[in-house]
Amino acid sequence: MSEKEDAARIARLIQSPGDEADRALAGLLEGAGREAIVARLLRWQDPAVRFWAIEAAERVYSRNEYLKVLDRAARDRDDAVSTDAIDRLLNTAPERAQRLSRKISAKLSSPDFWFGEKVFFIWSLARLRSRDAVPAIAALRAREPEWTKLARVADVALAYLKEGERPSLEAIASHTDHAHIEELCTLAWFVIKNAAARAALEMGAVNSPDDDCSGECRFALEKLKP
Repeated sequence: MSEKEDAARIARLIQSPGDEADRALAGLLEGAGREAIVARLLRWQDPAVRFWAIEAAERVYSRNEYLKVLDRAARDRDDAVSTDAIDRLLNTAPERAQRLSRKISAKLSSPDFWFGEKVFFIWSLARLRSRDAVPAIAALRAREPEWTKLARVADVALAYLKEGERPSLEAIASHTDHAHIEELCTLAWFVIKNAAARAALEMGAVNSPDDDCSGECRFALEKLKP
């Protein structure tokens, strides 16, 4: 069977998900020519196939080639594919993701993304420490009602980008910002994720006035475990 035929077979399996398809896919990338097959899948017209191929590339490519895949996929025309690639770059090679900050910032003003995606974009910009993104985040915040999750995430991210980590960690430790405690804890484990964040969460778990806030701190501590 040719590489083209193998790629087409894999694409059909991806497009018809199920236990049988999963079992078949698990063994299809073990043979010779798998790099060429994945290269075809990364260019497939169906975004679901391209999405799957990114994970396959992690398994079959060298680190350098895999990062090149992520660089290209981060600019994919499909939002789910590009979002997955950006997240993988942030986890694998954040220095390469820096160049994407302008692209991510532009998504904050687009009506094509729902609030959950915009929450992810804001946290991504915080992870990149992208101070250039402050105007875009602030503009989004100005359009959001006070009570929304998106507004609270923007508040915490803006404070972090403008003032650094210390004020946010102090707010967790002393529980001086009850309204944003969930978002502050997310900042600690998802963005800052260092020894200072762990210490602040440990103090916050003790100092929190109620079980809900203490639970947020404990949840974040669990996320910080290696």
